[in-house]
Amino acid sequence: MNLSHYKIFDLGCILNQEEAEHLSSLIKKNRDIWTHASVYWGEAVKEKPMNFLGSPIYPAKATPGAYRKLRTKSNQFLIENASFILQKTLKSIGELYGCSTIEQLPDTSLPGFHVFSSSVPQTCEYDYHVDSDFLEYYREFGIKDVYNFNNFYSVTVTIEVPVAGASVDFKIDDEVISLPYKVGHCYVWKADIWHKIGNVKLNGSDYRITYQAHFIRNDDKILYYW
Repeated sequence: MNLSHYKIFDLGCILNQEEAEHLSSLIKKNRDIWTHASVYWGEAVKEKPMNFLGSPIYPAKATPGAYRKLRTKSNQFLIENASFILQKTLKSIGELYGCSTIEQLPDTSLPGFHVFSSSVPQTCEYDYHVDSDFLEYYREFGIKDVYNFNNFYSVTVTIEVPVAGASVDFKIDDEVISLPYKVGHCYVWKADIWHKIGNVKLNGSDYRITYQAHFIRNDDKILYYW
């Protein structure tokens, strides 16, 4: 299937094995700055093995104020340890869309990591969604019609996959398309496509780690955030 027809792209391997293992090791050593998903979404996700290293914008409306607080907590780590993957990611998406001007969206967190980890075997399912929560967040702050909100995208770079594998699942015209993750590969899709984290199956000692970013194409400029 030609996924690019649906504006879903595998940009190939942008991290070698050594770089991916280096990042994975750093992330595991800095568990103290992980934030469990329940900090944003409460009891509903308390038992799920989903953590963030970084502060994604999409739960912001659920917990006002948490975004800015957690952003400050994690950005220093991301500046010191993840700048190289940010630059590789931005280079890849800039080449894909022919954009030479790439800037961080004002007042946002740096792209960060999803970390799935459990000390016991665990399998979790996640819901289909679109990555549009940031639209409401920015409109709440009075930012309207400044950016081309029709051109917003999601980016994932795979850092580590569990023994059972990992994927992102898309739902297009009632058809489910599963895209298996490969370590080091960069994936991009239009963020209004219905998608979900593929079922997470952990054996009690393995991890599912991905680097996450979003961006807006505004004419010939890319504005990135998380």
